[in-house]
Amino acid sequence: MRWVSYTRRVSYKINAENLPDVIRTQNERIEEYMKAKGWEIEKKYCDRKNSPDATEAFNQMVQDGVNRRFDGIVFGSVFYFGRSYGIFKEVIHQTFYPANIHFAIVEDNFCSLDKSREEVEAFLEKKYGDFIGENAKKLFQKSLDDGCFGTSAARYGYVYSEDRKELLIDEEAANTVRYIFQLYVEGLTFAEIGRRLDERGIDRPTKHRAKLAGRDVDMSDEKKWSPSVIKEILKWPVYTGEGICKIDGRDFKMTAPVIVSCEVYSEAQKRLATRPYRKRVGNRKDQFLLTQKVRDKSTGNFLVCRASSNKIGKRVYMRKTYAAPSVKDGRRNYIPQDEVLNAIRKFLQHERALASYILKKLGGKEKEAFEMASLADYREQAQMVFEELQNLCTERMERHLAYESGKMDRETYQKDEQAYQASCQKCEGRFKAVMEKTGEIKRGFSKSNKWLKLFLDINIPEELDKQHLNRWIEMVDIEDFEKIEITPRMHEWKQMLPEEWLKAELEEG
Repeated sequence: MRWVSYTRRVSYKINAENLPDVIRTQNERIEEYMKAKGWEIEKKYCDRKNSPDATEAFNQMVQDGVNRRFDGIVFGSVFYFGRSYGIFKEVIHQTFYPANIHFAIVEDNFCSLDKSREEVEAFLEKKYGDFIGENAKKLFQKSLDDGCFGTSAARYGYVYSEDRKELLIDEEAANTVRYIFQLYVEGLTFAEIGRRLDERGIDRPTKHRAKLAGRDVDMSDEKKWSPSVIKEILKWPVYTGEGICKIDGRDFKMTAPVIVSCEVYSEAQKRLATRPYRKRVGNRKDQFLLTQKVRDKSTGNFLVCRASSNKIGKRVYMRKTYAAPSVKDGRRNYIPQDEVLNAIRKFLQHERALASYILKKLGGKEKEAFEMASLADYREQAQMVFEELQNLCTERMERHLAYESGKMDRETYQKDEQAYQASCQKCEGRFKAVMEKTGEIKRGFSKSNKWLKLFLDINIPEELDKQHLNRWIEMVDIEDFEKIEITPRMHEWKQMLPEEWLKAELEEG
């Protein structure tokens, strides 16, 4: 296997200290790693310029990879691979690895060569999540170290100073905040306070901020003050002049001009703490268990749920045009809700048993053959697009040499370069679509299959409620008010699996 390495002088990691011997250090770690694996490096690519934009060696490495001049690339850290994490993701995750060019990252002691596709995808997803989280924390910390309040909008009632190092009172919003606290302390409910604000024509926080920022506001928007927004405003301690911001497990004290006195804020908090929570009562849960989920198969129209005599159950599903449940010539014009729920219960038991069976199949030998068959067309499409990109790169290189040697004028060169960029974008779009589909199929043949995750080891309760049905059932089709066909949630993921697996005879319990 032909291995190459890549190193660079400048890291894109925030606050990274780029030491003079950073390239030598990277090379030593790479050599030590490769020696332990028993592998050799055939070629080294290195961007030595002390600039974050240095890409000469990187571009050559990508070009050589596209032309299949190596089979694997090793580098010290994702932060020393290209100019940004987006570049790492585009080259490694979206280009090299799908084309079977492997990678090894010394810092993580990770090599794609001895890992399954699922393990590689999981690693890259986690790496991306770690990168985003770490960068967000460091950016926020840097803002705090600089004496700034970060990049998010100020709390309602405040605005940032121009240098973002000070909170200033927004008098219009601050008056509304004081009014909210006053009404709540006087005993009004969230809903009553919202009505008062709407009657006065006071803008909600989102609309108010949009106006302050000079953004266009849709004046036809008739959304009103919601109880949840009012509740959140009442809970914010920053209005008393102090607040706590937690970042990376540490508390940072924030100070601000006082809008609400400590006494008024304390009174509001006492009432919030003793506020009773009323539980809804009634029998409507029986009526709306399967809202917009039960259809007449012949027409595609949704059936309505109506009360009925106890002989046939408390509720039945029937067409809107029918006045009452009845039986004529031995055929009924309804189906009892209990009958539908019993069928759903049996169906859920079957899905649970099937999910357990499928999980075992995914660990067997035949899984690989089924997966490869499903991927065959998309692999062929990916190879075609990859070859097209190779041809475009080759033509571009020849064109560049012709321009450098004076065989092509500047105007023609620029025109052809624009056409190249447009063609590349189209190819990359097609390649991305194919890669997304292949990735979906791979997830379908793994524990990440969304249907499998949903139904594996589900706990079916004694009494099904609306929450359970919404979570597990997509649709129920009724044929002639006798036959019940049930479609589960995530059924499109279920259909990715081999039909012979789905039709297996199971012992359900």
